[in-house]
Amino acid sequence: MLFRLLAIFLFFVVVFGFRFTKNILIDLPDVTKIKDMVFNEATVIQDRNGEVLYRLFEENREYVQYS
Repeated sequence: MLFRLLAIFLFFVVVFGFRFTKNILIDLPDVTKIKDMVFNEATVIQDRNGEVLYRLFEENREYVQYS
């Protein structure tokens, strides 16, 4: 009797685990497309010497390369 209850419990845990994992993984973005992503960056206005005069932005982001 105890073995049967344990087997049923493990069955439901495994089935729930697979369904839960599948539902989470289905919403994740494709990691192979990460190199092609384009982010909103600030527009930088510089003078002739390269000094930053203004930064125009809706979202103040800077691009940082990853290895």
